[in-house]
Amino acid sequence: MEKKKKKIEEQDSGSKYLIPGSILILVVFALVIVLLSKTYALDGFGEVNITCNKAMVTSNDTFSCTVTGTVAANKEVSSLQAQVSLSSNLEFVSFTKDSSWEGSGEEGLIQLYTDVNKTGTFNIGTLNLRVKSNPIFNNNESVGLTSIIFYEGSDNNYQGQNITAKSIDINTPSFTSTDYDLTKDYIIIDTKNIATIISKINTTACNVTVSVDGNQNTTGTIKAGSKLTIGYNGTTLKQYDLIYLESSKYNVTSSTQYIMTNESNISTIANDFSAINATVSVKNGKLTITYNNEDIKQYDIIQLSSSTLLLSLTDSYIVVNNESEVISNITKSNNVNLSINNHYLDITYNNQVIKSLKIYSISSSKYEINIEEGYIYTKMPESDITSNIASNGNVVTSGNQVLLKSDSNTTLCTFNVIDISSTDYLVNYQNKYIFTKTDTAAGTIQGKVTIKNATSTVSNNTLTIKYNETNIDQFSLYNISSNTYQISNDKIFIGSEVTYQQFTSNLSINGLTYKIFDTNNQEISSGNVSANYTLKLYAGSTEVASYTTSIEYLTVSDDLNIAPNTNSNIVYKIPLNTTYSTILPGFQTNGTITVKDVNNQTVATSEKIKTGDIITITLGSGDVTFKASVLGDTTGDGDIQINDVGRLYQYFKNKTTMDEEYVLAGDVTKDGQIKINDVGRLYDRLRGRVTID
Repeated sequence: MEKKKKKIEEQDSGSKYLIPGSILILVVFALVIVLLSKTYALDGFGEVNITCNKAMVTSNDTFSCTVTGTVAANKEVSSLQAQVSLSSNLEFVSFTKDSSWEGSGEEGLIQLYTDVNKTGTFNIGTLNLRVKSNPIFNNNESVGLTSIIFYEGSDNNYQGQNITAKSIDINTPSFTSTDYDLTKDYIIIDTKNIATIISKINTTACNVTVSVDGNQNTTGTIKAGSKLTIGYNGTTLKQYDLIYLESSKYNVTSSTQYIMTNESNISTIANDFSAINATVSVKNGKLTITYNNEDIKQYDIIQLSSSTLLLSLTDSYIVVNNESEVISNITKSNNVNLSINNHYLDITYNNQVIKSLKIYSISSSKYEINIEEGYIYTKMPESDITSNIASNGNVVTSGNQVLLKSDSNTTLCTFNVIDISSTDYLVNYQNKYIFTKTDTAAGTIQGKVTIKNATSTVSNNTLTIKYNETNIDQFSLYNISSNTYQISNDKIFIGSEVTYQQFTSNLSINGLTYKIFDTNNQEISSGNVSANYTLKLYAGSTEVASYTTSIEYLTVSDDLNIAPNTNSNIVYKIPLNTTYSTILPGFQTNGTITVKDVNNQTVATSEKIKTGDIITITLGSGDVTFKASVLGDTTGDGDIQINDVGRLYQYFKNKTTMDEEYVLAGDVTKDGQIKINDVGRLYDRLRGRVTID
């Protein structure tokens, strides 16, 4: 007995416990045993068997496995050794040898001997094992013995027989997922829908449950603090925090590698995201998800932006004036490359085209087209704008706007049409000046200049056109004025003959040059200036205006509204019940003023004005007449009656005609046209429901 024990100890001196998977140590150990013991393999010498007391195990379970041996007839075993081999989720607790053996199985290395040789089938011992906490069961677990050697022989001869390794499978409640990484304490998910999340976890045992916040197969959604739990027979196998990243602006999934943005400042992108059970920030140029102070996922930020062209990553298009300028006008991050192919901008990331943007160009040799600000500046009003615009998209007009549409007729961008015009002033678009006649006040000039879809400022004899506070053009303001003489549309009233120097020194001419011609059309530069002399104003070599001097004068105050674009002088927009004593001071003249009605009867200054009344200013050079137009008085009786409503309605229906002053009187909505709402408003005035002053 002592001899056998000594022999095993000699052979196994220096042996170490081999953890599962330490193949090199096992091989070396086996070679040492073979060399020292002169082992040889005999087919059919013997085998080992393992039987466990549980068919299925789960987290923290303890279980035992009985090990037996069998040798062929006429064979016997006096000692043995074997190495316990366990799968990754199992732990070795202890080995209890059968009472007929001596030795031990510490740390999973079984070394036994006996003084009564074993024959037939015999007990070796029991393995006591445990399942680790919170394991990930992807497959069944296994319990096995490797490096098995049975020793036989007499007191003088021990021969080691290599026995085939033995293992058995233990069923486990395994769970897997092709969508989620289950090796962490968290799962990054693509949806908030609990039913969808649960459906992506695969289980192999009917008693394995998957739940979120205690609910199985629910149609609810996750929230802050939500957890996914894997359970088995009421025991929690594994629990995961659910991490969800969402954004109303960007499309992102757990498999996404990048975020594409046209923001110029990427540090603010994190503000467009929210995360459940995690935080979001930008670190080192990457969008980063942080969980328990650990950065668990990062997305490259692909940045494309432009200050001169319209770039839509969402709808995949670019609007530019010239396609050749696309790449040079885009600011991009270093992790992408750009190229143009067949009117598409290809964005390449990691050697793969991840997005293509259709390039729509829009340009004009006549107009200024500003894509960034969204306007087309035509300078002068145009009736056919689209014929002067070139584009590979569809260009259409809509009111005061131009629309650029895609191939599928989707509106890509809208341009406000900006132009400048005036019915009172001369506007020179080529040389960019406005002759405001005698007007110098900023408010007066702005009121007489129409700028479509933009605003203006007047300062230092310059009118500036502004769009969204951006200056887009400027016009010089030219004018003539005098503190001494009255100046009308084409006359300068000097009162009496004056010297050339007196005449010119009492004129203020801004931005223009001038020449004076006598009654024989000869230019003068000295002498006297009398009636019927001519003052001509020039911008460069171009004549801008011409004035004839007159000893008489007539000036109409700005307080009186003189209708534009009419065949005769009409004072309009006169409120009902206004008397002549109110408006006649607006005519400044050295002539004689008389007022008569349509029946040629003289009207006193105390009487109220009627539509059709004629104001006559008698001058030595002839008479100047003005007709009166009173709001609402379409019949000329100075009042508003039902017949005024009826006549206006007949005119609207094209069943009667009216002279210009009566038409202007019927425009009670003051929009320049006679419409049914003018008829309605005049009727409401008759009924006392509204005022039209």
